[in-house]
Amino acid sequence: MAFLDFIKKRPTKEKAGNKESEGDASRGTAKLKDSTAPVLNKVIPCTLLITEKGSNLSQYRQYVFKTSPSSTKRQVCDAIQVLWKVHPINIRVLQNLGKKTRYGKALGKKKSWKKCIVALKEGEKIEMV
Repeated sequence: MAFLDFIKKRPTKEKAGNKESEGDASRGTAKLKDSTAPVLNKVIPCTLLITEKGSNLSQYRQYVFKTSPSSTKRQVCDAIQVLWKVHPINIRVLQNLGKKTRYGKALGKKKSWKKCIVALKEGEKIEMV
């Protein structure tokens, strides 16, 4: 099929001698010049969940946070260090899937979210208001 030849054609690769490129521009990736600096690529919402279980865990320096489903442990750790200025030593992540609901005759679904249980260093705490 000659009319689909444009799909099969792939863009030509850049010359191999060009080693100074910072990454693959077609994929949108780029290498960081200073890999030691902490970088927050996007804002991760971390809200403190105040529940009975969470208040019981606070006796053991463990706190419960609600985060977005796309966040990783590293992003949650960085966000907690920036927002509350504490140092987490352990993070456990639980995935909560959205429940199916009915709105009259229509079927719907609630949003999925992640729950993170964060353990802090000895001597540090977060004030729960």
